[in-house]
Amino acid sequence: MLDLGTETEARHRFSFWDCMILAAARAQGCDIVWSEDMQDGRIVEGMRVGNPFGLGRRCPAACYGDVR
Repeated sequence: MLDLGTETEARHRFSFWDCMILAAARAQGCDIVWSEDMQDGRIVEGMRVGNPFGLGRRCPAACYGDVR
């Protein structure tokens, strides 16, 4: 997990802890990562980043579909 997180950090220039969240989500096969700290709608390592506080202007998670 640590290796995957540091590889993600080097590729995307996110914080170490955000990369660890992304690595854990990727290891579990997640399609969406909810974070207010990363860019809403961005595709990272095959997962879409969604802002959990931006749902008023975007459709719910079911609308995102599979991003793989």
